[in-house]
Amino acid sequence: METINKKLSLGQSLFSEDIRISYKGPVDGKIITYLADYVSVIDELSEKANKKLFKIFFELAENISNYSSDKIKLKKGKAVGAGTIILKETDKNYFLVTGNPIRNEDLIPMMENSKNINTLDHQEL
Repeated sequence: METINKKLSLGQSLFSEDIRISYKGPVDGKIITYLADYVSVIDELSEKANKKLFKIFFELAENISNYSSDKIKLKKGKAVGAGTIILKETDKNYFLVTGNPIRNEDLIPMMENSKNINTLDHQEL
């Protein structure tokens, strides 16, 4: 029962009115541009914070487009990665959540790279 309650709680928090962006599907240049335009005009943020959020959004969206194992062919025959992008606002923060499937054989190398990146300080990044 506890697992069901956790899932319901997660679903309620993800689909609350605090969600600024919720997208699932192919992530190509047009989608990135469209969503990035919205991110770049969030007026509650300072210019510095807005630029930082924009850069992070753009990098994560490009990662989905380039590295998702779930590829979708567009009309012109170009295959792009598919995934999920969620931008949620709280009283003090913005949370940018992205996700996409990866191949099983890529899991261990990705986890090792992530572990390495997480040990770096601001200057090393």
